[in-house]
Amino acid sequence: MLHKKLFAMLALIMSNALSADQIAPVDVNLELSEFVTTADNIASQYYEMGWFSGTILVTKDDKVVFTKSYGVQNLKTKSKNSVNTKYNLGSIAKNFTKVLILQQVELGKLSLTDTLDEFDLGFPKVC
Repeated sequence: MLHKKLFAMLALIMSNALSADQIAPVDVNLELSEFVTTADNIASQYYEMGWFSGTILVTKDDKVVFTKSYGVQNLKTKSKNSVNTKYNLGSIAKNFTKVLILQQVELGKLSLTDTLDEFDLGFPKVC
């Protein structure tokens, strides 16, 4: 399950710039070291093709097991990305929200057919 979630996050992040036919399937039942190697290889290939610039961080049991940055943070100055680079997440935050919602669905805490009316979010009812 851990690898599926890690790969899902990696795939969502990288898929922002790619179409479905450009994403190669990866075995999600890899050992952690194999997963890290595969993630690094994918990110490196996408960086070389000009499709990815960013940082990958893999954790297990709340410990960082892999981190690597690719590309530059500023195209004009050519300053390289680092693990300390602050990224403007913009629309990518939607992908994190999608993964979090689907995790709650897996846990049985949400259904994809639920509406916001079913939850007390602390906002006044408008209608």
